[in-house]
Amino acid sequence: WRGRIATDDDLTDIWDEVWQDHTLGLLPMPREALQEEYAWVVDPNGIADEEAYLTAVRSGRPRITREQRRQVWAIYRMFQRGLHKRNLLTFDGAIHQARLAVEHGNFQPYTHVLVDEVQDFSLEALRLMRALSPTADAARDPLCLVGDGHQRIYHTKIPLSRAGIDVRGRSRRLKVNYRTSEQIRQYAQRMLQGMDIDDIEGGTASIAGDHSI
Repeated sequence: WRGRIATDDDLTDIWDEVWQDHTLGLLPMPREALQEEYAWVVDPNGIADEEAYLTAVRSGRPRITREQRRQVWAIYRMFQRGLHKRNLLTFDGAIHQARLAVEHGNFQPYTHVLVDEVQDFSLEALRLMRALSPTADAARDPLCLVGDGHQRIYHTKIPLSRAGIDVRGRSRRLKVNYRTSEQIRQYAQRMLQGMDIDDIEGGTASIAGDHSI
């Protein structure tokens, strides 16, 4: 691939072209919601065909029936063709292509992979990290991931297990805060009281034992 990453203006032009198609008929959702669905579900999950979309996990998204998904997929195929025609990829699309290149090409995995801020990784980004590390070779701790659900920037919550990364019995929670004072830590955690913070593996995060030096 010798194209480039699509800009916001590129994406707007392609969507405008899609909506001008007279064969679309009645849409199951508003146009803005359909574009958001692509950005939050289809693209970051590396969904490339209708069957994958029909079975995709859509946690936190508005309900949509299987038949509506079929109708919507025709729209997303038009959008993807628009990208291909212009030799463009979205940022998440580039991650997807990188994963495929690693999995199907002659790529030598790294000995160790260290990933920070993993709470903000998409499913495809996690799959890429999994593909880059030699976890299948019985190596000692080839993949190390660090993240904090309290610092999540994006709304999507992807358990590591969905990307084939199994940390059961191998993870540990870091409790010592080296960055701020105890007063600031307590103030911040009081602001988060009552919020459901995930632990990046499908459970709920705990703050028991947290302290600052």
